[in-house]
Amino acid sequence: MKIIGTLPDGSYSNLRYAGYILEISRDELANLLGEKWLGKDLPVGTKLNISKMYERLTELRQMPEKIEEMQKFLRCAIDFLDLDPVIESVLKEKDKNS
Repeated sequence: MKIIGTLPDGSYSNLRYAGYILEISRDELANLLGEKWLGKDLPVGTKLNISKMYERLTELRQMPEKIEEMQKFLRCAIDFLDLDPVIESVLKEKDKNS
């Protein structure tokens, strides 16, 4: 992929910076867009929402950390639930001694 030009400021109102005009091979475009794109013609002016793809990749990359947090939470919850028989036995023991 090669930057071959820039767009003037304000070309895209939702961007802070000027846009870029890119030269990209079909293979690079296929790598960027994934298998769904293979074999499709993309006319000039087609908008490609690459940022959503990268957001999803970021979410997937962070998934192991989120899963680990969930595991810790569930272990704590299970430990709390396992305390119920212990509490009952302590209360029964206390009642016997009273």
